[in-house]
Amino acid sequence: MHSLITCMMDKTCAFTGHRPSRIPGGHDEKSPAFGMLLAAIEASIRQAVAEGCTVFRSGGDKGFDLWCAETVAHIQKEYAHVQRHFILPCETQANTWPECWRERYFNALAGADKVTYVQSRYSKDCVRRQNRALVHGADLVIAYFDGTPTGGTAYTVQFAKKEGVFIRNLYLE
Repeated sequence: MHSLITCMMDKTCAFTGHRPSRIPGGHDEKSPAFGMLLAAIEASIRQAVAEGCTVFRSGGDKGFDLWCAETVAHIQKEYAHVQRHFILPCETQANTWPECWRERYFNALAGADKVTYVQSRYSKDCVRRQNRALVHGADLVIAYFDGTPTGGTAYTVQFAKKEGVFIRNLYLE
C-alpha cells in the first residue's frame, strides 16, 4: 500500500486548450455540444485520478483551462487527496476579461490548493514560460487541441511532446 500512495503522490496532470470561441458550444454552456465537452473533461479527469494523478495544474485562462479547474473542484468533493494548482502567467491575467469570466477565475483561485505566478506583470514571454511550467514534471496533459499550428495551446502540446509527456487530446475523442 505504501508504494501505491507514493506513486499516486508523484503523478501530475496539466491542462491546455482553446478559448471558448474555438470550442463547439464554448459560448453556449447550455448547448448539447458543451454538455458533451464537460462530460469528456470529467471522464478524462476521473480516468487520470484512477491512473494515480493527484495534482492537476491549470493555467486559469478563459475556456478549457477554467472548465477543467472547475471540474477538478467538483471531483475534489469525492477525492479529498486531489489538488488543484494554478500556474499563472502574471498577476494581471484577468484584468481585461468580461466580468463573468473574472468572477469564475477568482472563485477558482480562491479554492485552489496552490497558486503560482510566473511573474507579476505581463510581458511577451510570460505565457510561454507559464506553459512550460505547467508541463514541466507532468505525467499527463489533458488537452483540447484542434491541430492549429500556432498559439498557446499548440506551443504547450508541442512542448509536452518534446518533454515526452503523454497527451490525451479531447478534440480527437
